Order: sequence, then structure tokens, then C-alpha cells
Amino acid sequence: MTKLDLLRGEIDDVDSKILHYLKIRYTLVLKIRRLKLKNSIPLKDRAREKEILNRIEACRKSTASKQKRTSPHALNFSHYAKAIFAKILSQSHKL
Repeated sequence: MTKLDLLRGEIDDVDSKILHYLKIRYTLVLKIRRLKLKNSIPLKDRAREKEILNRIEACRKSTASKQKRTSPHALNFSHYAKAIFAKILSQSHKL
């Protein structure tokens, strides 16, 4: 097995974990949606979305700050993470 095969295997493992947690998140979003509909609560909560994005921003800034010392790719990761979470929130609105 080559180094490339080993790294791809690691990515496959990470992808499986991401899918596992996305499924859990999806189920929770659906439960929240049903609860909001049942209780006549607006589906979109801008304050909650801002809270989520602020938390993600803080995490990615912390990660980027640590990586800046060792990696020129830290800024790219920061944008990568933000784009993925924005997409997750966007897709959650469509459920």
C-alpha cells in the first residue's frame, strides 16, 4: 500500500465520521422543525444562526491562529470551514 493509499484511507474514515454526524444533525434539525411548527414558532431564527456562526468563527480563528505558525494553508482552512458551515445552515433551511 502506498502513502497515497494510506492518506486516502484516512480521508475515507474521516468522511464516514462526517456523514455520521451530519445524519445526527439532520435528525435534530427535523425534530426542531416539528417542534417549532407544533408551537407556532418561526422556523428561521436569525439570532440562533448568528450564535452558531459566531461559535464557528471563534473555533476557526483559534485553529487558524495556531496553524499560522506552522502552515501557509491556515487561511484557506478558515474559509473552507466557514463555507461548509454556511452550506449546512442553508441546507437546513430547506428541510
